[in-house]
Amino acid sequence: MRQRLPNTVRVCSGCGEKVPNSLSVRTHRCLFCGLVLDRDHNATINILRGSTVGTTGSHARGEVVLPGATLDQETSSARAG
Repeated sequence: MRQRLPNTVRVCSGCGEKVPNSLSVRTHRCLFCGLVLDRDHNATINILRGSTVGTTGSHARGEVVLPGATLDQETSSARAG
């Protein structure tokens, strides 16, 4: 069963606040946390987070993973912070 995730374009993937944007605006600019990125990239992050919540046995914990980072780099940075 597929679950629909509402407002993936309008919800900020950085802070979770709903940003009042028209669908014609292609850049996501959060008024609350200042995050700026492509609207579709913002929606993709929200969809991935929503589809992997509660998934066991995966590396999907909902945070943004930097391109080129290894699991060891992410784990050590998470422990340090």
